[in-house]
Formats: sequence, C-alpha cells, structure tokens
Amino acid sequence: MPAPETTVAVALTCLLATACNKSSNANSAAATPPAPVVVVSQVERRTVPLYREFVGRTDANRTVNVHPQASGILQEALFAEGQPVAADAVLFRIDPSQYQAALQSAQAQLAKAEADVAQSKAQLGKARQDVARYAPLAKQRAIPQEDYENAVAAADVAAAQVQQANSSVTAAQAAIAQAKLNLGYTVIRSPISGIIGHREVDPGNLVNPQILLVTVSSANPIRVNYDVSDVDYLRFVERTGARPGRPPLVRPTFELLLPDGKTYPYKGKLFMVGRAVTAATGTLPIVAEFPNPNNLLRPGQFVRVRVTVEQLPNAILVPQTAVQELLGTNSVLVVTPDDKVAQKTVAIEGTYESFSIVTQGLEGGERVIVEGQQKVRPGMTVKPQATGKSAG
Repeated sequence: MPAPETTVAVALTCLLATACNKSSNANSAAATPPAPVVVVSQVERRTVPLYREFVGRTDANRTVNVHPQASGILQEALFAEGQPVAADAVLFRIDPSQYQAALQSAQAQLAKAEADVAQSKAQLGKARQDVARYAPLAKQRAIPQEDYENAVAAADVAAAQVQQANSSVTAAQAAIAQAKLNLGYTVIRSPISGIIGHREVDPGNLVNPQILLVTVSSANPIRVNYDVSDVDYLRFVERTGARPGRPPLVRPTFELLLPDGKTYPYKGKLFMVGRAVTAATGTLPIVAEFPNPNNLLRPGQFVRVRVTVEQLPNAILVPQTAVQELLGTNSVLVVTPDDKVAQKTVAIEGTYESFSIVTQGLEGGERVIVEGQQKVRPGMTVKPQATGKSAG
C-alpha cells in the first residue's frame, strides 16, 4: 500500500495537468476568431436597357428681349411677372398723345392734298377746254397764234400741278400709315407664348428702343443641352446606326432626372447633334427636347439626362455597392460555395437602377459581398448572409 505522501503527490499532479489542459484549450479558442459575417447578393441575369447619364441644363427654344419701338412715357405694365403669357398679349402701354397728334396732323395734310388735287384737276380741265377751242381758230388764223400757245402752256402747267398734288396725296397717305404704325407701337405685345420674366422698367419712366423692358422665354417644349465625349458619340452612332442625313435605325429614348432625384414624367427626343467637337473640352454638344405642358421646367435648371440606346439581353447585374474601384480597375469580392472569399476583376458598361452591368468577369449566379468588404480579404472563410435586394 503506497505511502500517504505518494498519494497526495499523484493527486496534485493530476489536478495541475487538468488545469493546464483547460488553459491550453482556452488559449487555442481565443487564438481562432469566428468567421466574419458579410452580406451577400446573388448575381442575376436579365434583359435591361443600356443607358448613360449626363449632366445637362434646360434652355428655352426661344428667348426674346422685349424693347419698345417708340419713345415716350411708360403708362402701364399689364402682366404678372414670372407667369405664363400668350402670344400677342398686351404687356405695356406708352403715352400715345404725341403719336395721336402726329396722326391727326398727317390726316389734315392728306385732306389738304386731296383738295389741291381737286383744284388742280379743275384747272387742268379748263385749260384743256381752252386748247381744244383755240386749236381750230388758230388754224383758221381767227385768233393770234400766241393765244393758242399760251393755252397749251397753261394746260401743261395744270397737268404738272395735278401730278404734284397727287404726289402730295401719296406722301400724306404714307405719313398717315407711319403715324398709325407709331401709334400702334405705344401698345407693346408679347412676341411669343411662354413665361415672362422680371419687369425691368416701372411705369412713369421715359423709354426708348434701346431700353430693355422684359424678357419672354418659350416654355413648351423645352430643350436640354448636354455634352458627350467623342467616344460616347461614336458608340451612339454604332449602336443606333445614325448617320448624317438619315434618321437612326434605333431611336434612343431620353429621360430626365430632376434635382430632387425624381424622374420627369415625359420622355424626350433628340433635337440636334452639334456641328463640331469643342476643342477645349473634347466633347460634342447634344440637344434633346422635352414636353413641358405644366411649365415645371424653367430655363437654366441643372438636370441629369438618361439616354437609352439599346436593350441588353441576358445582362449580368451586380449591386453597385459590391463594386470596388482601384486605379481604374473594377473588382468584386465573391463568396465561393465553401464560404471562402475570392476577388474577381470585372468589366462594367453602364448601370441599371442601383446595379452595375458587368460584361466580363462573372457568369451569373455568384454570391458577391455587398456589405462587410472592409473586414475580409481573399482566402478568408466568412459567414454569408443573403440580402433580399434583387434586380427583379
């Protein structure tokens, strides 16, 4: 039978060994952290429109600066600033007094000229009668030849007076027409339909043709100007079949994204492509035209123009949050079937809603990390959690 001291020593040794094993297991567990949790989304294939977005600015089809065509005191302004106006609507009135007086004077001159014509014609008629009466008498030498010649000269003078009086009538008629025109200029009308701006001159001021009164811009339709690179232009030509002098085989569609992020309810159409590339920027100006029946859009607004040129069948869609860009190269982190992280380089062409359209690097069906990329690296084991977001 072993001694009591030996039994105690063995018991202490077993206790120490057990404690060491537990400490070793605890340290091992602490040295191996749990797999990080990442949110993944499954890559889908779907037919989507291929579009590009550009920053644009709205502009009126027509903008007219309204100047008076007559000088005088501005009497009235008959419009509400910033509101729609119709073509030919009365905007201003100028004091017409001096132009009414000028018209009355011209009418008086016409009456006098017409009276002179009547008197001259009467004199011409008498002179011609004298010539007709004196002609046979002079031939028969019944009167002196001088009397006949004086009668002929008097007839010629009367004819000249009639011609001069007729010229005075024509001049008076022209003066009346000009006076009426000037009088009409005292009523200033809107040259176009559109939105009228701020009144530049208040009633009571003296105005002349050099003074700007107000500006009117057409509102419906409205244009949107934006610039594209020459590369984007060449792609547009290739995809639509557009060529100078003929319409495109595929007509692009135009949408507007408003400053608040909402999509404008009306589709636009291509109005024109600029004549030449701007040398300073290497871009080509493009103009699209949009309906604007409610005058929601005003000239000078910044908008985004979304141009769809084709439908891309069976496109690979990846959430934009999954795409990482470094030195001009795009990549995504993919979770393999055994929950390992792998990095794949992808080629992207355009976007669709919140997704990037991938043309190379993925096949569809992969799980890409959309949240948690910053805490993983290729080769690590992760714990993926699916997101409910999809392209459908």
